[in-house]
Amino acid sequence: MAEKGNLDSRSLDALIDVDAPLSDRQFQRKLESYRAERDFYKHLTTLSTASVVLIATFLIKVFPNPEWSELVNISLSGFAISVVGCAVMYALAVVDTDSELSLHKQMPNRWVGWLPITAGLGGFFVGIASLAAFAIHNLS
Repeated sequence: MAEKGNLDSRSLDALIDVDAPLSDRQFQRKLESYRAERDFYKHLTTLSTASVVLIATFLIKVFPNPEWSELVNISLSGFAISVVGCAVMYALAVVDTDSELSLHKQMPNRWVGWLPITAGLGGFFVGIASLAAFAIHNLS
């Protein structure tokens, strides 16, 4: 028997009417959230792509005799994985949002793929961390 102030998640889910139409304010808030999500994927893709281009362009000029060059390969791989993961998540966000937006009733249920999110963010962080470790080692 559940106490009065202690509801579990299953009973909370039963209280939410997922088929109820959204108010205009709720709809606009969710729509803005989806726009921010798309922008996040676009910006992370841009940062990862620019990192790959900068590494490829300036690596030899800045570090003529680099040590720990394996970290550069790890960094480039991380950024490439990030670009792919973000592109997949952006495509999913576009498909999910546009599928029911014209109805202006119920926002679509979000299908969030943990693999693309992990690839996008994880690849970016691995790329930045390994590039920073490479630069710190070679500059000291």
